[in-house]
This record gives sequence, C-alpha cells and structure tokens, in this order.
Amino acid sequence: MAETDKRKIKKPAGKQPDGIAPESAQIGLVATFLLVVVSAVLTAVAFHPADIPLFAWFGLAPLLMVVVRKRALPAALWSLAAGYVFFFLGANWISAVSWMGLFAMCIPLCLYFGLFALVTNLAVRRLRLPLMLAAPTVWVACEYLRSFLFTGFPWLFLAHTQYAVLPLIQISDITGAYGVSFLILLVNAFIAEAALRALDKQRYRKINTRGLLPRLICAVAAFALVLGYGYARLDVVRSQMREGPRLLIVQPNIEQVIKERRSARVHISEDIEKQTVAAAARAMLAGRMPDMIVWPETMVQPGPEFDAEKAKQIEDFASDYRVYLMTGGTHVKPEPHEYEQWDSATEKWVKETQPFTDLHNSAYLFDPNGAIQGRYDKIHLVPFGEFIPFKDQLPFMGGIILRSAGFVRHLEPGSKVIFFEMKDSRGEQYVFTTPICYEVGFPDLFTRFVEENGKKKADFVVNISNDGWFLESAELEQTTAIAAFRAVENRVGVVRSTNTGISCVIRPDGYFSWKDDVLRDENGNMKSVQGELLHDVYTCPSLTTYTRLKDWFAIAMLILSGLALVASIILPRFRPAGFPTKGV
Repeated sequence: MAETDKRKIKKPAGKQPDGIAPESAQIGLVATFLLVVVSAVLTAVAFHPADIPLFAWFGLAPLLMVVVRKRALPAALWSLAAGYVFFFLGANWISAVSWMGLFAMCIPLCLYFGLFALVTNLAVRRLRLPLMLAAPTVWVACEYLRSFLFTGFPWLFLAHTQYAVLPLIQISDITGAYGVSFLILLVNAFIAEAALRALDKQRYRKINTRGLLPRLICAVAAFALVLGYGYARLDVVRSQMREGPRLLIVQPNIEQVIKERRSARVHISEDIEKQTVAAAARAMLAGRMPDMIVWPETMVQPGPEFDAEKAKQIEDFASDYRVYLMTGGTHVKPEPHEYEQWDSATEKWVKETQPFTDLHNSAYLFDPNGAIQGRYDKIHLVPFGEFIPFKDQLPFMGGIILRSAGFVRHLEPGSKVIFFEMKDSRGEQYVFTTPICYEVGFPDLFTRFVEENGKKKADFVVNISNDGWFLESAELEQTTAIAAFRAVENRVGVVRSTNTGISCVIRPDGYFSWKDDVLRDENGNMKSVQGELLHDVYTCPSLTTYTRLKDWFAIAMLILSGLALVASIILPRFRPAGFPTKGV
C-alpha cells in the first residue's frame, strides 16, 4: 500500500539535452537581462583602467548562455545591448573629446556584438556545431571586421587584456592578437556550456556530462599548447635580442587647448627645445649621450619646410649635439586658409587666417649635420579628428564636429611608409620607421612599417603620438598594451614618444616594466607630466609568420564564419522532416 502511495517523479520525455539543444530549459527575461549586463561589465573590467585580465576568461560566458538559448533575432538584440554597455565602459575615454561622440560611436561598434550573436546562434542551433568551435571563430571574424570597416577601431580586442602575460601572447607572432582572442573565447565557451548543463539539472535532476570531458581536454590542450609555444619562443627571441641605439624621449606635456591654439604654435617648439637642451646637457655630463632625440607628434607647426627660421634652429641644435632628431610636425602648403575653432579662454568661436594650409600630419628626421633626412606623412588618419569621413554624402557633419570637439581638420593621407636610417655612437647602422598616433593600433598596417618585399627592414619602430586629447584616461594604458602586441607580432622594439604620456620602450618579446621602462616624474606619475626618458631600444632579426602573412588567421576565421552563415540559411531547406530546429 505504501508503495502505491509513493509519488513518482516524472521526467521530461526524450533524451536529456546537452545544454544547447532547443529543448533545453529557457532563460527568463530578468535572468537574461542580468546575464547580459554582468557579461558586459565583467569583460570591460578586464581592460584598463581596472585591468583585471582574469575576468576576460569567463566574462563573456553569461552572454554566450543567452546567445545559444534564445532564438537568433532575440539573441542578436540582447547581444547588441551587451555590446553597447561594453564599449561605453571600455572606450569611455572618448568622452574626454566629446560625450556626444561616445554615445554615437558605441552604436556602430555594438553591431559587431549583434553580428557575433546572430552567426554563432545559427551555427550552433541550426548546424549543430559545437559552441567551443563556433563562438571563437565568429568572435575573431568580428574583431577582424572591426579592425578596418568604417575606417576601423581595433581597440578593446580581448587579447589586449593579456598583454602582461608574456608566454601567452607569443603566439601572436603567428596568428596576430587574434589567436589569443580565439583562445579566450574557447575557454569562455566551455564555461558557458558547462553552466548551461548545470542549469538543466533543475529540469532533469542531474547534469548531462556526455561530451563534456572531451571539451575540457580540448580547452586545456589548446591552452597548454599556446603556453608551451610561448615559453619556447621566449627563449629563442631573447637569445636573439640585442641592445640598439640609445634614445632620449622628450615628453613636453603641453595641454591640448594650448596645442590647438594656432597662435601658440611657435612657442611650443621653443619650449620643447629648451627642455631638450637641458636634458641633453644632463646626459652629456653623465656620459650617456643619446644617439637620437625623439619629440612627439606635431611639435613643429608649421613644418620646417615652410618656416625657415624654425628649421634653422632645429638644424643648429641637431648639429651642435651631433645627434639625430626625430620630431612630429605639420607639413603645410603655402595657401592662405581661414580656421574656425572654439577658444576656451574667451569662450567664443574665433576665426584665424594663416598664410598656410595644413596638409599632412608628418614625422621629420634631422641627421647629426642638421639636414632633413626624410619625411613620413601619416597614412591612416583619425576620422573626425583629422578628416571627416563621408563629408560629401554628409555635409552637415562638419558643423556637428566643430560644435562637439571645437575644431575641424581636413588633412590628406600619406601614400607610403618611409624607412629612416641612422647610426649609433659605435657606428652600427639601423633602420626604423615612425607610425604616427593611432596607426600603432592597426596590426595589418603596422607590418608595413617592418617589412618590405617580404624581408624584414626595420630594426625598431618609433611611434610618436599626442594622446593629450584623452587627458589621463585609460586610453593611454590601452594603447600601450596594444603597442606591446605590435612588438610581439613583428619582433621589433617599439618606442612610444607622447606629448602627455604614456612614453615608454617595449622589447621585441613584448616586455616592458611600468616602473623602469615608462617615463615618470619624481613622484612616480606617468600621465600629464613633463620629463625625459633615456633608454636603449632592443632589436631582433626574426621575420615572423605574422609579418609575412599578416591577418591570415583572422581571414580564415572570417571565411569559416561566412560559410557557416550561408550554410545555416541554405541547409535547413533540404533537411528531412522532423529534424530538430525548434526555437531557432
């Protein structure tokens, strides 16, 4: 009798799903909202200013849970929301220039999150591909698209959170930073799948572990393989590294509002020259005279070709100290031009007419005899900062930018990379290049500053920049982390010379010390400070796979993602009746 009174637990009919199948338990609205927000915040916190790289390894797992449990369109919409929150937090430094710009810029950027969710959802639920394969592949494809579409924004790649974990990022000399992002998504996907199976326990009374162990082995093996390669590669690279020329990096810390005031331009170059003279005198007394002095972006305005008196002053300085001098400047054409900009001192719009028109954002090299050895004109200009994209189709954009940022510039891009040559005090000859400002962020473009005709030509790279636009924000650390990846990808020493910080020297293995290799003042501050950094730059003769083949890995992921998207649309039409596509 007692046995007949026992209540029987009814289990759902059919085989227990693997956590991703359509018949799996769904996630409610409130839970979905929390998962999306938590995922965006955790992932953003992995980057500077918080800089907690561990969060990158599980931060996207909550979003992946939503992506595979929802239908394709809702998954994409929820992911759009996550992307907007992520970029709003991670790229918040854009607000230092314009809050309107930040709100607007997050809109196209979050589309990559939506695309990622859409393709991943279709690949997993329609094609029944493993999440651990689909998610990393599509994520890398989206990062790659973001690196060049609409002029590109290659900041906040997942890989950048791991810049300080040297053994982990050495794989970048084969795959670029994209290989590290792939590995991070692989781990996130495993965590998401395990969490989804745990979620189904409430319905099926136990966790379905079928196939979970092979997935765990796959993740561990991939992680171990990357680490193993990293440790082995570090030994080889460090055995090849050599100390190169000694550089004196001068950081003048000129406020952007002063720097943009055209009437103050002549005083800017005079001030940094005085600072440099004092620093060179100290180096001479210490017996550590530099081989080259580096000034940041746009320190000489207008360029020395237009201002003969200024050119003579710089030439005399270089020849007096018998050093090379690399400086940023504005190459101009001798045509009068009327500028309109916001004057914060008078809080009024002012118009100035000058006898020249800004043409190129350039880098000049003076040799020890005081002659100009060459000039490089910036190739990849900053949209809305140095030119207005689609200005013919959107003529009203000029007025919006003027009222938002306080100025409008219309520069022209350069056409080619210039390889400069120099000799150190020992007579050793070196070749180097000078990507300007945010050109350091574009991995494919950066390879052009290293190789020519399939051979490594540059021994080191000097990135001159003016990050004063972004005050003391996390943009400075984020760009420094990106520069470390460029060093590893191409096995070159990377020097950053900035106006307000962060100026530093990075080795070809990606190593730099925030204490010893970064310019700091006597109080230990590295942002909004004036100072100098006297440091040797390291060289390495290796020509990497990435330098030769560039974004081959990311392109392969893009092709695979495209094929998966096409297959997910076409194949269901030819499947037999009864094939499980419910919920897609």
